[in-house]
Amino acid sequence: SSCKLIAVANSEDAFPKGREYVPEVAFAGRSNVGKSSLLKALSVKSSYVPTDDRPGTTRSIDFYEIGRLLRVVDLPGYGFAYAREELMEAWRQLILSYLGSRRSLKRVMVVVDARHGLKDSDLEFMEQLERHRRKFQIVLTKADILDAVPLAKMAESTKEALKGHRHAIQEVMICSSLNNGGIEEIRGVLGSIIPQQQREHQARHADGREGERMAQGRKSKQQSTVPSSSARKPRERGNSSDSRTTASNRKSKRDRDELRRKIRERREKGFTGGGGDNASSKTRKNQVSSNGSGDRAASSSPSSWWRGSS
Repeated sequence: SSCKLIAVANSEDAFPKGREYVPEVAFAGRSNVGKSSLLKALSVKSSYVPTDDRPGTTRSIDFYEIGRLLRVVDLPGYGFAYAREELMEAWRQLILSYLGSRRSLKRVMVVVDARHGLKDSDLEFMEQLERHRRKFQIVLTKADILDAVPLAKMAESTKEALKGHRHAIQEVMICSSLNNGGIEEIRGVLGSIIPQQQREHQARHADGREGERMAQGRKSKQQSTVPSSSARKPRERGNSSDSRTTASNRKSKRDRDELRRKIRERREKGFTGGGGDNASSKTRKNQVSSNGSGDRAASSSPSSWWRGSS
């Protein structure tokens, strides 16, 4: 995953705020134990701060974020360094402030030089971790310098020193930044810290999202089943207009049928010579005069009469 530097803090006010669900793993150790080289081997500081042969090159608390899933925090070295006493005390107070205030801090990796083992400054720092109830784990670096037997003895003695510490993880990590020995194992430890924190965060947010989806579903259902007044009015007007149109069509049809019926009655009366109104009588008289006699008009077929009058 991509790694980026998100904060360089020289005071507590500069610590990153928010997103406390992202777990943090801090790396601490005495000056010149190979902490910066270890972070470079872990691909945390590969494109940022170069390593330096002088002790005490880390003079702030640097926050790196890996894929928005994990933060790796580089703490200033404690113990001997090329710095003034008052500056060393300021770093110490900054570290204590970090240990006491960060809710997202889940583990501290205490980096120790495998050639020298735990020193008094390491034991003092471990006591501070116990006081703040911070879980920590020892990482022995520069393992490539020692032979297998001395390295195994150093790991065993370090593990023995951890027995009196309640918050210490008993497994001692061993690595070499030179040949990358043990680096994948440390990456595995860092990865194991992510799932539990992410599950807790996802569960909290999933509950919130589920509640939002249920509320949105209820709202959508109400909108689909109960139309608003503005939506009902056009339909009401449309239904009334349709009813009037249908009634008008039925009336027009009745009028046309009635007219056809009257025309048929008049034609029948005219064709048979019986009855009829004055207009029909006048029409027949005119027809008789034009044809010469009433007898010829009476004997003419309806079709001939219709063709003659057209």
